[in-house]
Amino acid sequence: MQSVFEKNPKMTILVIVIILLIIMDFSLSSIYSKIKENRERVGLGIPHQSYHHDFVKNGYSAESGRLGDYDLYTNSLGFKDKSNRKINRNTDNRRIVFIGDSFTEGILLKYQDTFVGRIDSVVSEQNIEVLNAGRVSYSPIIYWRKIKYLIEDIKLKFDELVVFIDISDLDDEASYYDLSIDGNVIDQIDPNSESTIKPRDYRISWLISNQNIENIRLFLRKNFIIIPGVINWFHDIIFEDTHALQSANNVSVKNSSKKEIDTTSVPKNDNTWDLVLADRRANWTVDDKYYQEYGVRGKPRMVKYMDKLVNLTNENGIELTVVVYPWPSQIWYEDLKSIHVRIWQDWCGQNGVNFINLFPTFVKIYLNEAQKLDIINKYFVPYDLHFNKEGNKLVADEFIKQYFNISDQ
Repeated sequence: MQSVFEKNPKMTILVIVIILLIIMDFSLSSIYSKIKENRERVGLGIPHQSYHHDFVKNGYSAESGRLGDYDLYTNSLGFKDKSNRKINRNTDNRRIVFIGDSFTEGILLKYQDTFVGRIDSVVSEQNIEVLNAGRVSYSPIIYWRKIKYLIEDIKLKFDELVVFIDISDLDDEASYYDLSIDGNVIDQIDPNSESTIKPRDYRISWLISNQNIENIRLFLRKNFIIIPGVINWFHDIIFEDTHALQSANNVSVKNSSKKEIDTTSVPKNDNTWDLVLADRRANWTVDDKYYQEYGVRGKPRMVKYMDKLVNLTNENGIELTVVVYPWPSQIWYEDLKSIHVRIWQDWCGQNGVNFINLFPTFVKIYLNEAQKLDIINKYFVPYDLHFNKEGNKLVADEFIKQYFNISDQ
């Protein structure tokens, strides 16, 4: 009597070949990972006892992301930088420190392509030193505590501090951070449980539509080389990829001679910007239910720690500037006169703090969907909330224009 394998010889061979390919792929990936681990230190994020988390000092990592591969360097202070270098505590030059969250850190990009790096390259010719203290998932409690640490523990001397306040800071203050009895930033205790809130990954963008799918994707990417490529190839065949969608949007806008662009030309079924535009952490500025959910708790906590920060900078003769900027949601919903803008404009006015509003740079009113998508596609990482190279360049250009009164050539 023939076995099932003998009855189906072609299928048997196919299954054996697939299994062998999977084993080979896994083996090659393991060998490559070993070589890579010996060649570089991957992942520079570390916890910090005073202000929760940071980068390692003088670190290097070969990173990869949605925008491609890039080199990540940190300096002797643990700040993202163009190279490993020693930062002196004292300087005779004018020194400006930037702080913010992942937007300011400039995730997915090398330092030179971030807005801080671009500002650095322009003003360094005028003997102005720029340092980037920003890090993913920072918020006002960490802005204050880290600057306090730099001033009082490290004894770092600087003249000006620029804080890029992010829209997600409201939720971070409401849901994730607290101050310990010792005055250090810790994870919040969930009032409904015995444990702290589940820690987040401070290396990558954590805007994920389905965590189970993301876990599978990360597992395949970590353990295989060929299989993820094959899956991506099939995905690009079944679904229009990012660049094709962006090109379609650009063509639809550029080719339209009418005042109103035909938005039916935008392939909405493939428009995965929907996930970003529905993000609750962004939409508290346009939907009151989200403000009621965490804004009522988060706003006074934000203001409390920014009050501490302005007192700290005043005591040390440091000039403070606050900058606000939009996410894709604010562009999409034409949230030009945003509550986020009003909160910090009012706060700056009350505290004598410089205020720069970048909303008008990105947010335009009376646009149709295709035009708004064109702006989002041009300045943001594909289907992500962060600025791409063009977005960072625009932020740098506008900041330089308003802060220094010079143009980025």
